[in-house]
Amino acid sequence: MRVTRRRFLGIVSSSAVCLGLGGREGFPMCGKDLFSDGEENMFPVRVGGRYGFIDRHGTVVIEPGYESYEEFGDGLAPVRTRGKWGFIDTKGAIAIETKFEDALGFDSGRAPVKIKERWGAIDPNGNMRIPPVFDSPPMFCEGLASVGKSGVDGFIDIEGRWAIPPRYPRSRPNEKAAYSFREGLAMIRQQGLSGFVEKSGNFVIEPSFKQVSCFSEGFAHVGTLGDCHHIDRSGEPVFPGKTYELCGRYSEGLAPVMEGRLWGYIDKKGRSAIAPRYRWTCGFSEGLAFVETENRGAGYIDRYGELVICAGNLDIGGDFRGGIAQVVQGDTWGYIDTRGKYIWSPTS
Repeated sequence: MRVTRRRFLGIVSSSAVCLGLGGREGFPMCGKDLFSDGEENMFPVRVGGRYGFIDRHGTVVIEPGYESYEEFGDGLAPVRTRGKWGFIDTKGAIAIETKFEDALGFDSGRAPVKIKERWGAIDPNGNMRIPPVFDSPPMFCEGLASVGKSGVDGFIDIEGRWAIPPRYPRSRPNEKAAYSFREGLAMIRQQGLSGFVEKSGNFVIEPSFKQVSCFSEGFAHVGTLGDCHHIDRSGEPVFPGKTYELCGRYSEGLAPVMEGRLWGYIDKKGRSAIAPRYRWTCGFSEGLAFVETENRGAGYIDRYGELVICAGNLDIGGDFRGGIAQVVQGDTWGYIDTRGKYIWSPTS
């Protein structure tokens, strides 16, 4: 996974990003991951405050010259030039002219775009397929997108038809009530409490949790500091009677949990897989997880808890995808391989 321009701010200061508790700037926290996979072999870089893309060997493919960007999807990436957003192809050529107030990446053949303070969506040819009438961007996941209209949220399909008509009122104008589907369930927040609906729009878990994550590998984590646990798809505790100071989502069969102010990992039976000994942790990807040690060192551990990539100068490390991970150092970022060698040294 990789940091996009909207997900970079605040990452260094908050381990919640790694644990699935964070959110995008006003966008659903149950949308795409905070680090995004993007198009294979296209990795964003920042040089002198401008953005471009490299390939997996660290070779510049698209020169850094854009004010901002989003990840590639369907062969196109949103970029901002002179304050307006358009889309480029994988060779850096303008595919859809820069004319939008804002734009997000393609998913399911649709990209959210903003016109006159309202959101709609275009197809890869630049045709407006969903009129710009919504309060929030239609970010598709599992074929549906949560959208807001006049302070009430619902879900549309890729043709803009209501799959679940607006029925979830927002508590505040800028606070989403409906979030993206993950593993067939979408989080709904009503009057300060969260639950989950299926694609019929019916609740399978009534709103009863103050804090909750999306589902991952069949589980979600709920609760607040000092009283956190995992639930199953029926809303029942997975490990009855067992709570943690904090806990994170499952990835590759393991979930981070905090006990005694230190983080470790449990397996899907609730057994300790890696004893608590880290200041904070991220999820596993390709057998590796980024952690900060008690002595403020940092790096990646394997599933046995052994530090296999020592990177004490880093603030945060992203997921590995195809043997490459994005890493952040201060306000710079770069990319490493599974040996800890840079294919692109951190730049700003």
